[in-house]
Amino acid sequence: MTFAEDRLARHLVDGESVRALATGSFPGEPGSEPVAVGLTDRRVLCVSAGGGLTDIRYEFVSSVRSRPRHRWQYRYRIDDALLVGAVGALLTAIGVLVAIGVAAGVGPIGGALTTALAAGAATTLAATRRVRTMTGLEQTVRRLLIGAGGFLLLSIAALAALASSISPSLLAAATVAGLGNLAFTPRFVAAFDGVGLSRTRATELTIATVDGETVRLLFEGDSEFGRMLGASLARDESASSNDFEDNGPTLLARDPLEGEGR
Repeated sequence: MTFAEDRLARHLVDGESVRALATGSFPGEPGSEPVAVGLTDRRVLCVSAGGGLTDIRYEFVSSVRSRPRHRWQYRYRIDDALLVGAVGALLTAIGVLVAIGVAAGVGPIGGALTTALAAGAATTLAATRRVRTMTGLEQTVRRLLIGAGGFLLLSIAALAALASSISPSLLAAATVAGLGNLAFTPRFVAAFDGVGLSRTRATELTIATVDGETVRLLFEGDSEFGRMLGASLARDESASSNDFEDNGPTLLARDPLEGEGR
């Protein structure tokens, strides 16, 4: 017996049958626990894992609205913790380099500019070396790219020598650090692949009653529970109409059902 079946079976009355069964939750509640939701021949029955009970008889339902929702979920992974540590270490290293720039007399802006130039220089060096070892490029294209990389490196060196806001010593140290980072990072890329953050689809069902109350339920994926509830309400309304012809009870007013995704 499933969770939903076990929960609902305890609250069914004699002669009551279940037409549809699902597991959902009440959205917007922190630490929301699973809720067994059933459509019986006379009501909507919701029983939480903690034993909480919510039931709505069909004759008291004024409207139903079902719409798709998307939500972000995070599943903790050890690799993600390593990634956060790596990012923190990188930011710390940048802060240290900027502080060194301040100590060298070029100020925080000069330190940041020097660090940015060093990152560019390290990337250019690594890219130029990569182009030299590539075999899929034509010789002319390879020479052009290597020449462009060399020109960029000379430009960075000239800027470091002429601009008073750039520290040559910091530029050299940061470039070496950047090369080391580029060399070792690929070894850890596989561990950081697929961060545990995912976007999931869900269906939110809103049930309004004639006394002004509203019950909201959330189901995973593209749930058809709203359509099944609409079918149950239609059957109940039809049965009530027959009773009206025979016995004359007054029916409660009911708004038209709203379709899926509206």
